[in-house]
Amino acid sequence: MTFIYWGKQKLSFAKFNCFQRQVVSSLILLFLAILVSAQSPAYFCYTKQQGLTCEEIYDVHQDKLGFIWVAGDRGVFRFDGYTFQPFTTAQGLTDNTVFRLHEDVRGRIWLMPFNGELCYIENNKVTSYQYNDTIEKYLPGVRIVRTMDVDSSGALEIGFLSYGDVRISASGKLERTTTKNSIDRLFWAKMSRSGKFLIGSSTAYKKGGAVLVQFTNDKTITLDSLAGIPPHYDLSGLKRSDGSILFCVGRKVYEIDVSGRTTKTELPINILSVMEDQAGCIWMGTNGAGIYKYAPGARIAGASYERFYESEIITSIQQDAEGSFWVATHHHGLFFVPNVAIRAWSFFDNDEAREFLPDTSGGMYVLWRDHGLVSIFNDTATIYPPIPDVIAYNALVWTEKHDALMIGTTQGAYEYVASTGNHRIIFRASTNSIICKDDKTYVGQSWNLFNVDADGTVFIFGDHKVRHRPDVLFEDCSGAIWVGALDGLYKVVDTSMIYVGASSDLLTRRIAGICELADSTLVVATQSNGIVFMSNSEVRTLSQADGFPCDHIYGIVTGAGNTVWCSTQDGVFEISCTSTGITFKEQLVIRSILTQGGKPGYLPAQDQLWLCDGNQVITFNTSLSTNSVAPRVHITGVALGDSALQTDRKSELRHDQNSLRISFCGIAYRMRGNVQYRYRLAGTGEDWIYTKQNTVEFAALAAGDYMFEVLAQNESGEWSSQPAIFAFTIVPPFWNTWWFIAGCIVVGGLLMYMVIVMRIRMIRRRHLLREQVLIFRQQALASQMNPHFVFNTLNTIQALVLKEEKTKALDMFSTFATLLRKSLHNSTERYIPLEEELRILAMYFELEEVRFEGSLSYQFILGKDVEVEKLSVPAMLIQPLVENALVHGLRRKEGGGEVVIRLSLQGIRLICEVEDNGIGRAASSQNKKGHTSAGTDITRDRLRVLGQMYNENYTFEIIDKINPSTKEASGTLVRLTLPYTTNKPATYEKAESINR
Repeated sequence: MTFIYWGKQKLSFAKFNCFQRQVVSSLILLFLAILVSAQSPAYFCYTKQQGLTCEEIYDVHQDKLGFIWVAGDRGVFRFDGYTFQPFTTAQGLTDNTVFRLHEDVRGRIWLMPFNGELCYIENNKVTSYQYNDTIEKYLPGVRIVRTMDVDSSGALEIGFLSYGDVRISASGKLERTTTKNSIDRLFWAKMSRSGKFLIGSSTAYKKGGAVLVQFTNDKTITLDSLAGIPPHYDLSGLKRSDGSILFCVGRKVYEIDVSGRTTKTELPINILSVMEDQAGCIWMGTNGAGIYKYAPGARIAGASYERFYESEIITSIQQDAEGSFWVATHHHGLFFVPNVAIRAWSFFDNDEAREFLPDTSGGMYVLWRDHGLVSIFNDTATIYPPIPDVIAYNALVWTEKHDALMIGTTQGAYEYVASTGNHRIIFRASTNSIICKDDKTYVGQSWNLFNVDADGTVFIFGDHKVRHRPDVLFEDCSGAIWVGALDGLYKVVDTSMIYVGASSDLLTRRIAGICELADSTLVVATQSNGIVFMSNSEVRTLSQADGFPCDHIYGIVTGAGNTVWCSTQDGVFEISCTSTGITFKEQLVIRSILTQGGKPGYLPAQDQLWLCDGNQVITFNTSLSTNSVAPRVHITGVALGDSALQTDRKSELRHDQNSLRISFCGIAYRMRGNVQYRYRLAGTGEDWIYTKQNTVEFAALAAGDYMFEVLAQNESGEWSSQPAIFAFTIVPPFWNTWWFIAGCIVVGGLLMYMVIVMRIRMIRRRHLLREQVLIFRQQALASQMNPHFVFNTLNTIQALVLKEEKTKALDMFSTFATLLRKSLHNSTERYIPLEEELRILAMYFELEEVRFEGSLSYQFILGKDVEVEKLSVPAMLIQPLVENALVHGLRRKEGGGEVVIRLSLQGIRLICEVEDNGIGRAASSQNKKGHTSAGTDITRDRLRVLGQMYNENYTFEIIDKINPSTKEASGTLVRLTLPYTTNKPATYEKAESINR
């Protein structure tokens, strides 16, 4: 593959006439320089911007789990498709400069650093090799490790540059396996199940030493003298799938077939790394000449090869499980090549590919913004001389006769003959778009659309300027000219431009491209509104509202059949349009390569799609093979708050540890972190949930057994064959366990039983108390209405009648009748108004006053806070005390007596005092020997029962009054506390005291 370069120097064709320009162009064509092609597999470059701390890479390796490991000058990195996880001396590495990587049978990643002190990484933890001190003791000096292997017992087989092959047992015993006349300068070693072979040199072998191959059976092959080969040269090699051995020392390539026959080839440059891919192709990384790739099964001697990345120093090449390639470079980071069938052409730094134009011969013209025209045909690129004084190139089309190119530039529109380099200007104004029809050239300028005839006549379309510039011009199969501008779509009709944007809202925005399908459907792409399909006045759309991933379109081009290729901000899509609907599918592998979006092109004969991508052009066959390798998926972490859980075993969590964050990773590097996942949590539902996030959170999970499953999808739609699983159990709180619930039921039953029993007892006790209250109230009533009182009262009334004091007798009889009626009525009430109680007492005093013949006085004294109309008290509690005062204290007192009743409030109690100035209890007891006051006992018992009912303590005390001067009894004071309730306020005012 070659390209032809016309020269970068600016040619001043303006100084020559037409004949002279033809002569100069012919001379240039005679002295064309044929150089190595700039075509290589398209790749994405991982550098510091993507997370690598250095771009000097020495080795790359994919481990058994699918992760990519990178060794460089600033540490080691593990890549999962999203981020590079660094391991440096800060994480425990013995040295930051690591040359080689090795994975043992346990999955540990062993590091071979510059200082020779081995270490390995296991479960994201760096561990220094426990016998580094032994190695330093027995192998002093510089210890450059070339290769190593770890067997199942844990023994290490290490190949040192200066010490040859060394074995260290699992117990730390060191043994040098190379002898004096054998290999003591080891370049490379291959360990396999059938044994091993070493490739190196012996300084004791003949003069100057020789390249030796030593096998397990002590067979040694001498290949070449080391004369002229610097000792620091790398030796790289491999055992091929056919059993032959291939290795390189410097520029020399040795091949040893299975019969032992050796072939030597010398290449132009030193070889640093060798790799055989899955197809059997040999890849050689060179020291400054990129990669040499040989066909499957080819022998290096005399074979042709492809050249990739021609100026790069390639230190290591690795093909991953998906068939993609990872290329380690010495200066420019890590190249990721998703598919070698996708090629990239790159000619100029800091330039941009703008337009594609297919040639009838099967080639493709590419227009570059700064450097102009390049043609690519049969893997040969030709760079044409630029047009003098042109600053930027914008548009490229064929002339009507297809005998020349029309190029639109910032300096005007030019006719350009590629075969000679001749050109002529046809329009002197900045040209954004151009198209030829019927010997006329349509030119889209900054603000207008022009028509230039063959004789140079210029015509401006429309009566007004096109709002913004016409960037796209297209002629459909009927010969109609369509104009795409910043404000939408126009159609050229005769000498006018008709606005078509009104036919669809999508056509009112900037037009990015126009093409036509085989069924004459016009396809219009917009830069922000998606795509419009117009056919027979029918308008159909494809946008985000219709499920299309992106509305920002870079460009479109007609593909095979009735399809359209569309380049968007979110990838490249193939769109099929039929009468039944519009469907699309993404070419996902391209997403892992594209860095900048651009316009597409299409070569029908090769079924090949071309894409502008910044300073490179990407090409691939549309029938690109799909990736059938199902991606592996891993649980990378489970976070419980600030702590992490082990993911390799089932976890048991407390009931309050029920909010988890689970991270996972699908090994699908071609997706560039855009992996589609589906997951489910058994225990909360069986439906799969789809997401492109690699982290999911579960909050406030109920107690139970759970199993989290997640699958990943690659760019071809293949789902992981096995899900990644994390199982865990959330233990219910003790109050939700069966034994606790059973215990609660038992305890609750016992408590309920006790409550019921206590309630029954309380009810019985309350009934008993109520019975006692009723009995005491009856006793009080009987005490109040005792026969002596009734008899005495009736006798007094009779005496008044005999004395003919009828009025006084009638009043006394009326008072007596009222007292009897009220006493009987109040005996059925638990509480009566305090005002009513005092009135009954007043009537009682009135009746007794007649019997005392005017020598009795009484007084009610109320505290300021006692409102008789608002308070109610237990019925008939005070009257028995008054009767005791009259009967026992005042009846035998000479000169009459006085009774004072005081009432005051103290919190929730009513304080009642009944005081008389009688003879006292001592004198009364002498007159009434053997008699006990029934009223006092009844009142005391009633207070006790009320206290039990209300869970209060109501006091009752009797105080004997003593005259301090004579020391004789001067009366009795009875003080008791009563419960009370409040009534509705009365309509009358209370009296502070009642005196008689």
